[in-house]
Amino acid sequence: MRRGPRLFQRSCQGHVRLFDTATGLIIIHAVVALPFSAFVMRNFFVGIRMTPGSSL
Repeated sequence: MRRGPRLFQRSCQGHVRLFDTATGLIIIHAVVALPFSAFVMRNFFVGIRMTPGSSL
């Protein structure tokens, strides 16, 4: 008997009710996209600072 994603869906859907809602989409997007974009921006600014000929 497989109990992977279906078990998770039942437990979350019964308590939180975030599946197929705009609120669930916003929460998941924020959890995934914000750390990734912060990492990309950090590397971008580190690259600017370390370019040859910079006065920093």
